[in-house]
Amino acid sequence: MDQDVVERLKNFSLTSEEKEEVALEERDILKSKAECVRSLEDKKRVLTGKTWTFDNQFLLLREWSEKLADNEEAFNSVEIWVQIWNLPFHWVSMETGRKIGNKFPRILDVDIPDAGTTKGRYIRILAEINLQKPLLRGTNIKLNSETHWLDFKYENMQNFCFYCGLIGHLEKGCNTRRDDLRNNDIKDGQFGDWLRAHEVTPSRQFNRSPKTPGGT
Repeated sequence: MDQDVVERLKNFSLTSEEKEEVALEERDILKSKAECVRSLEDKKRVLTGKTWTFDNQFLLLREWSEKLADNEEAFNSVEIWVQIWNLPFHWVSMETGRKIGNKFPRILDVDIPDAGTTKGRYIRILAEINLQKPLLRGTNIKLNSETHWLDFKYENMQNFCFYCGLIGHLEKGCNTRRDDLRNNDIKDGQFGDWLRAHEVTPSRQFNRSPKTPGGT
């Protein structure tokens, strides 16, 4: 684009008015510089702050780069606080949270809410959720011969399908359910509102690193 302008200007015959330069001083652009700094600060706050939502959907924001359009996985994940329920009280620890978090593609933080209240019954992990896979409903955990099933509950969950477990659509628009219905192979009751965390702990301040295509 810039080269096109340069080539076009080579063919211009400028008038005296057009040749006369407009002289700027540093003070003329001070306000613009300040606005640029504020814009960069706003950009950082948006990219590293909370997970954004709009119209009951997750709004996925990524820092632009030339390779963004070619990266099919750039918008395939979202970061959500996941509550881990049913842990024996004496198993609750940061290390336990990190090990359970390995069920997810990536974890960014582990939080143990205040003990001595209802919030003391679970661990929270800030996890990267793969939008191409069904939500994890829980996992088994074992210590020696003792095994427990743990429930996962997702905070501030937006629209997800109660049939296939994918985030981003509802059951009435589920292609998997439509195909199963055609094949007389319906599997109801696999997912439901019970995956939503109805007891939400205010998240402490956590600054994420802006996601860039190909990065982590």
